[in-house]
Amino acid sequence: MSASTSGQQPKHFVAHRAHLISVATLELHSSAAYASLWGSERLTQPRASLSPSKFSENRFEEFREADAYASKEKPVTTSIVPIINGDIDDPKCVGGDYPFGNLAPLTDGTLAQAKPDHFYGTCPKQLNRQIRNELSDHIIPSTQDDLPMMPNFFLEAKGPDGSLAVGTRQACYDGALGTRGMHSLCSYQQDKSTDNNAYTFTSTYHGGTLKLYTTHVTETSGSGCHPEYFMTQLKGCSMTSDPETFRQGASAYRNARDWAKEKRDEFIRLANERQSEAQSQHHSAASEVAVTLEDSDVSAVFDEAEDLDVQWSFEALAEDVEEETQILSRNLKKPRVGVRVSSGDIAGNKTTGRPS
Repeated sequence: MSASTSGQQPKHFVAHRAHLISVATLELHSSAAYASLWGSERLTQPRASLSPSKFSENRFEEFREADAYASKEKPVTTSIVPIINGDIDDPKCVGGDYPFGNLAPLTDGTLAQAKPDHFYGTCPKQLNRQIRNELSDHIIPSTQDDLPMMPNFFLEAKGPDGSLAVGTRQACYDGALGTRGMHSLCSYQQDKSTDNNAYTFTSTYHGGTLKLYTTHVTETSGSGCHPEYFMTQLKGCSMTSDPETFRQGASAYRNARDWAKEKRDEFIRLANERQSEAQSQHHSAASEVAVTLEDSDVSAVFDEAEDLDVQWSFEALAEDVEEETQILSRNLKKPRVGVRVSSGDIAGNKTTGRPS
């Protein structure tokens, strides 16, 4: 993110309802406090990959040396962040250092596109294509559609001379975009309001200190109001102080990352199920309409056949009557048996006017 744009962020964020709050002010923001209390136990769970047998003192010294020589932001992301990350199950779900050019503006369009240093998302093929198309500008960050989608875990890193304030605001921006996407997927095909729970994590690394945050969204009352995005700090660790502190910070980071993946997978599964159910209902309704139309056509055929039968019956009856009439007419014209008519009789009748 450019320095000129970053300098305008605080006032811009306040105007558009994106808030950064600290632990000291949680009592003033009960909804944000509620969202931050979920993970105290989950974050502190030990990781086998960070046990003393797996992450030795020598490994810690290598990390501290890398931090000391990382004078700029780039070395931090290439030499320090991979140690904090540890082994990654699916590299295709990791992205960073490119602009989120496909996402709809979070505010009024004047804020520069987000460009997280590091983030975790999901392979696009895991989500139904129709859902991806409908929610594209909320869940697919890049115009290159084979890159990870649904990012909900972010890291912004700064070198020793970099601004922690800028990095924190960038993390706030990342978290708001991730939260909006998660909420859009969670509420897909259902009227679901916000629940004040956080499903997005952000982190910053600066000067050897790792900080973890959650971001959640709340709804505001009244027409024309925008959603409010709250970013709340969960934990902070001085990663270069000693091996145990490093283990605590890296464990919290990796546990939060795993939990973020669990929520992504859950939301994707539920959205796919709703889409599949909607498709089944649509096909079922279409089949019922087709059956109704087919029954109507069959009835029409039978009705037409009945009409033809009636018409044929009347025509046959008329033909029978006509035939009988013709027979009777012919019988009336035939002479009676045993009666003889001669020409003389006819002449006599004509002369006398009476029979002879």
